Amino acid sequence: MTPEQFDKILSRRLDLTRTVLGSKAKEYAAGEDRLHNFHAAGRLLGTAPEAALLGFLTKHLVSVVDLVKALPGVVPPRAYVDEKVGDCINYLILLEALLSERRQPENCDVCEEEVPDEAPSPCAHEWTPSYTTGVEFCQHCLRERRLWR
Repeated sequence: MTPEQFDKILSRRLDLTRTVLGSKAKEYAAGEDRLHNFHAAGRLLGTAPEAALLGFLTKHLVSVVDLVKALPGVVPPRAYVDEKVGDCINYLILLEALLSERRQPENCDVCEEEVPDEAPSPCAHEWTPSYTTGVEFCQHCLRERRLWR
């Protein structure tokens, strides 16, 4: 494949991704929350929104694995590849958005200082997550805070 051919595929994929994520936002977002379904699914399942997203993504990954296993005998049509590969890409972008949401500047629950976006964690304290209870604990002062909204 030439670089030009690859660039065409990349450009087309980026356009498709932008189009699909834009149209699906109207269907799945609630108000201003583009990630509403994952927050709601996480609460419903008693898990993090990211874990709920992985559940949704798994179905699409199985389709891609089945697509690859059928090769070389069955070469899927372009529309099928667009859909299956696109679904996985879109869910990974949504996962990135969920993870980015966790890093947004906020005030530390312990010291009340604002935490810059580039900080590796919400504060200088060492937080230990408990995904079964949905909270994390500071290893120093044992304060707790919710892991997800």
